[in-house]
Amino acid sequence: MVMENGKAKLSINETLHDLDALDTVCDSEYLTAYTMASDLVKALAGLPGVDNLSMADKDRLTAISDAYDEMDDYQKTFVASDAVALLDAYKEKMKEVEALAALAEEDAKTVAGNLTNAINELPSLEELTVDSKDKVDAIAEAYEKMDSYQKSFLEEETVELMKEYQKKMAELLRAAQPEEEV
Repeated sequence: MVMENGKAKLSINETLHDLDALDTVCDSEYLTAYTMASDLVKALAGLPGVDNLSMADKDRLTAISDAYDEMDDYQKTFVASDAVALLDAYKEKMKEVEALAALAEEDAKTVAGNLTNAINELPSLEELTVDSKDKVDAIAEAYEKMDSYQKSFLEEETVELMKEYQKKMAELLRAAQPEEEV
């Protein structure tokens, strides 16, 4: 600090600043830590509520968590404890969401596998008879009850084969009906 023209001046990086005009002085380490903490809190605020977290939020949450983990101890002191607690709550909820997603995937694969097996258990298209009508109808009904996620685990060829069985059954049923007299 120096006096110039009767006023107190502060020298920062060899530049004199009027002491009365200064509000705060911070170094780059402080500013970096403050900015990182602020960015982290803003990113947390951009996530849905903890109870509304979904797999769609996983990448953003991972990026936020990674950013926090990469902070040094000094930088972490700038993150409010409630923000750290919120980040921890998000990470715990994501574990639950991932577990549920894994169960849903397993269930969807099972449903798709069961339908595929039922189709494969039908006689060949050439050997199909009207006696298999109930099985073909049950397969079609099961397919219609599947949601789009479950259907995504079916091979295209399986869906096409199912449609071929339906078409063939319709032909067999038409052929089995007595012709109407004119």
